[in-house]
Amino acid sequence: MPSVLDVCRENFGRPPRQFRFFERMDLTIRRCHISLLWDPLKVHYKQQKIVQTEGQIVWGHLVQANSSLFDKGPNDCPADVIYSFDPFFDDRLDALAEIAEAVSELKGTEPNEPGQLEVARHLTDEYTRIFKHPVPPEMTGGREVFLTSLMVIRKHLPGYYLQNGYFPLVACPDMTPALLILPARYWPKALIAAWES
Repeated sequence: MPSVLDVCRENFGRPPRQFRFFERMDLTIRRCHISLLWDPLKVHYKQQKIVQTEGQIVWGHLVQANSSLFDKGPNDCPADVIYSFDPFFDDRLDALAEIAEAVSELKGTEPNEPGQLEVARHLTDEYTRIFKHPVPPEMTGGREVFLTSLMVIRKHLPGYYLQNGYFPLVACPDMTPALLILPARYWPKALIAAWES
């Protein structure tokens, strides 16, 4: 049987992608607040087309998010997530979840290991942004995993809010630090049902 990610990849199409007009309208994200003019997260809006047409689909897992994202509301908000291009995680979402939990536990601490300290300070501050930052290898079993900030776009989520901590991501790090949660219209029904349960 094809994996959940394989179905997402098939539904979204292989890069370089082209989208019909109404698909393009649904995919397009617009800045909702003037403060984003100075926020490094504006890269998600400026370079969204690169991600949509060229990005790869991988699992992402939440590390922390603006608390308003856990309920229905009008605004898109920031979050920090981890992801990996290592095929090891394609069918091992639980392994990625364990790493996300370990990374999250660094918040509010002062680890001795320099790589962990940098991550801890970012998570504790809550207002800094980080892009494609390697998670220290001692936390990942030596596998390549990245921590990044992104905007959570509500219209792309089932129910328009975070009901779970994992989701397919679209990323193209060789071309842009921007990435996005794969819109739910491309998720298999089984993933939506599991995510909402």
